[in-house]
Order: sequence, then C-alpha cells, then structure tokens
Amino acid sequence: MKAYFSFLVILITTLSVGLAQNNNFQEKSDPNAKLILDKLEKQFKSYTSYELPFTIEFENPENGKTQDKGQYIQKGKSYFIKLGSQEIYTDGKTNWVYLKDRNEVQITDVEPNTNNNFFSPQQLLESYKSNQFYYAITKESTIKGKKICEIEFKPLARGVSYTKIRLTIDKTQNKLISLRVFNRDGSKQTLQLGNVVSNKIYDASVFHFDPKTVPGIRIEDLRID
Repeated sequence: MKAYFSFLVILITTLSVGLAQNNNFQEKSDPNAKLILDKLEKQFKSYTSYELPFTIEFENPENGKTQDKGQYIQKGKSYFIKLGSQEIYTDGKTNWVYLKDRNEVQITDVEPNTNNNFFSPQQLLESYKSNQFYYAITKESTIKGKKICEIEFKPLARGVSYTKIRLTIDKTQNKLISLRVFNRDGSKQTLQLGNVVSNKIYDASVFHFDPKTVPGIRIEDLRID
C-alpha cells in the first residue's frame, strides 16, 4: 500500500513544479483545452470544502493490475486521505501518517511555502499553468448524452519517467473523471475520481489524528521542535 501513496506524492510533486513561473509556452498549447481547464479549475476554487472518493490503479506489463479505493477530504489547507490500511491527516500545521497494519503514526511539520497536499484535484488542474507541459485536446465524444473530452499533457523536459498524462473530463457536468500517467517502462497509473460532495461542514477533528485514541500505537515524531 505504500506504493500507492508514493505514486500520489510523486504525481503531485511532478505536476506542481513551476506553478508560479511564467507560462511562455502556453500560447503553443491548445486554446480550446485551456478553456475547459479554466472552467474546471474555477469550479474547484469555488468550493469551501470538498469530499471526493477515488480509485487508484497500477498496470504493469509483467505483473498485471492492482487496484485500491480511497477517500479525500479537503477544507482550506487541511485535508484527510484514507487509502487501504493507511490514513493521512493534516491540519495545516502538522501531518500525521497512520499506518494501521504496523500500528504506527509518523508525525511531521507542514513546511511553509511548499506543496503538502499529496492528492489535490485542484493542484492537478493547475498543472496546465506551469511551463512543464504542452497540452491539447486529443479526443472528444458523446456517451449517454454527455460530452466527454480527453486532454493530453506531454512533458517538455527530457529524461522524465513518463511520456504523457491524460485527463478525461465530462464537459456536460464540468467534472474531472480520471487522470492517467503513461510511463516509459510500459506501466500505467490511473486515478478514477468519483462524484464531488462540496461545501460540507467538517469538524476540525476530521483533519487531526490523536495517537492517544489508539492503544499500543508506536509514535515516530519527526518534528523539528
């Protein structure tokens, strides 16, 4: 299960690089794709909070497919992730990674001015503003009355481990359906996203982990102070 979280961390880190930099290449990307991404990003930014179920799948030519389901909740800088036997909590200041199968929690500080959201749809969408990709609409279709669009991102840098990233979007509902990463070794990773539940009221305890509630838990406190 650790591999799933590693993928999420790597994915968000990769997509978030350069978000604050000038996007000089954007004029070469597909302007129609940008309109779709602008609309979807605007919707996510309008939420005060959102809850999102997801499925993550790994596909390897040698080992076949593995799959797991998870849940993501975000409110401002606070978020909660549940995936298999692992859970991640952050209240904006502290991170807790709870490993149920080892009955262990790892505690770290949230570093200021860095990206600490392991999985954020909003950050995935913001990746088109970076100067790391060329993107364009590659396919449009109508399925059961819904207009479906695929937008592919190709990295501009050489030597990266993947060849392209594909977003599938429901234009009718303005909804991100999935994200798929195609790696150079032939493997693929896919995030299938469920329906968003937006603007719910969450108690602060949802984003905070209290080790005292778990008997016999091992605590790895890696905070500086």
